[in-house]
Amino acid sequence: DQFEAAVQQATAVLARDEAELAHAHAQVERYRPLAAQQYISRENFAENLTRVRTLEASVAADRAALAETELELSYTQIRAPISGRIGRHLVDVGNLVGAGEATLLTTIVQLDPIYLYFSPTKADLPTLLEQHRSAPLSVRAILPGTGEHPHIGRVDFINNQIDRNTATIKMRASLPNPDKALLPGQVAKVRLLREQFDHAAKGASVSHGAEPDS
Repeated sequence: DQFEAAVQQATAVLARDEAELAHAHAQVERYRPLAAQQYISRENFAENLTRVRTLEASVAADRAALAETELELSYTQIRAPISGRIGRHLVDVGNLVGAGEATLLTTIVQLDPIYLYFSPTKADLPTLLEQHRSAPLSVRAILPGTGEHPHIGRVDFINNQIDRNTATIKMRASLPNPDKALLPGQVAKVRLLREQFDHAAKGASVSHGAEPDS
């Protein structure tokens, strides 16, 4: 309530100063021809110009204050940056949370689309890169016991270095998953679909769509 009241107060102050600024502008325009014909003193006209500049500065400050109160109000609501499936909530209504505490509320995983991570060998890399330059590589996910996933994925990330320990390079494919058949943490095989190249990368891992590239 206090943050909503602060927004309302800042809005009212801005409206008041904007009205005064509009009135000051009207006065300046009314006095301008009078000052040119010396019906009013230059000092009087200069005072009106100064009032306009002062009110313009006040309006700018009011807008900044309103933006700050709206920002503080936005912090009173927590919105998920992605859509997905939520896990067990770890904080109940009424629990105390605060600044300086790394409070985990819950976890959300994005299921559609879902990311597949796999690592072809460096021997296949030149052929893969050549194909990827012309069009994104297509992949099929194969789950143990269930066969191929019905949707085709597209490679959207290729790492910038080869793992020296395994002589492989990490890739990622974005795969439509509307029926939620794939879940983060599952292990699958990934088949790269090419005109003359068919490579099965075993041990691919399934990840949710919110995971960063690194």
